[in-house]
Amino acid sequence: MAPAARTEAAALRARYEENVAAAAAGTITPKALGMIEAKLLPKIEEAEKPASSLSAPPKLRDLLSAGDDVAARWEAMAIPARKDVLRVLFAKITLNPGTRGRCRQLDPRRVAIEWKTVT
Repeated sequence: MAPAARTEAAALRARYEENVAAAAAGTITPKALGMIEAKLLPKIEEAEKPASSLSAPPKLRDLLSAGDDVAARWEAMAIPARKDVLRVLFAKITLNPGTRGRCRQLDPRRVAIEWKTVT
């Protein structure tokens, strides 16, 4: 399903870009481009929604969906769910040793992160 959604979104985006290029070349009027945008942009947005949600791993979908407050959703997640998200995103997370006698708070400079790469 994700390839079909991506294909549809790409076709709509290409159609939109062709019309923008035509407007820049003067073969269609700005008013016509505005009408085309009004019809195509919502279709592109709708087509891209399933393409992006289907390409996200299941453990990330809840975190990335509905609303803008990812931080609040992260805070609301149970620890095992957070661990699952970290396993999806990172190949390795290392906490390097600190110096003796220093404050026991975590120093972000001690954390080494290796992101997973998509192949």
